[in-house]
Amino acid sequence: MLRAGYQYVVFTDSDVMFPHMKLPIEYLLERWNVTSEIAVTLGLAPDLPSRHDRIHHKIISNTGFMIVQKTSLTEAIFQDWIDCPTEVKFKGCKHWKKELWHEQSAYSDYIRYEYQNHMREVPCNEVNGAPEQQEQGAAHCDGLLVRHYWVAKEKLKNAVKESLGELLWPSMMHDLIKDWVDV
Repeated sequence: MLRAGYQYVVFTDSDVMFPHMKLPIEYLLERWNVTSEIAVTLGLAPDLPSRHDRIHHKIISNTGFMIVQKTSLTEAIFQDWIDCPTEVKFKGCKHWKKELWHEQSAYSDYIRYEYQNHMREVPCNEVNGAPEQQEQGAAHCDGLLVRHYWVAKEKLKNAVKESLGELLWPSMMHDLIKDWVDV
C-alpha cells in the first residue's frame, strides 16, 4: 500500500478492534510522537517471562497492530524483516523460521535493534490486550486505545458491538427525540 502512494498504513490482526471509533489517527500519532523519521509504530507485549526477546531480554513487540509510515527506510526495514530467517544479515534468525510467534520474534530479536531510531514502541496498556485479560500487574494490558483480543477472542464480538453502539447510539437518540418532539 505504501508503494501505491499512501503515507500511512494501519495493519491489524483480525482480533484487533478500536474501542473509541471517533478517536482520530492524528491524535495517536501525536500522542506517540510519531515523527517523520518513524517507520513502524507498534505495541509492546505483556510483561511476562515468556515475552522477552532471546538476545537483549527486552519485552517483545506485538505485531498484531502496526502503523507503518512511508519513509526512506521503510522498504529496507520490511525487506530485512522478510529476509531475516535467511540469515543473510542476521545470524541466528533462522531460529524463527518455523517457531511460534516467528514474525514478531524476528522483529523483536533483530529488526527493532537494527532500526531503533525509526521505530516507536507503544506501552502494552494502550495498544494490546483488553479489559477482560486475566493477567495481573505489569502483565495486564487493558488496550485503552487499541484492543487486541489474542487472549479472549470470544469477547471480541461484544466489544465491537459496544464500540459501534457508542458511536451510533447518540445520533440515533437525537433523531428519535427530534421525531417525538415533531409529532
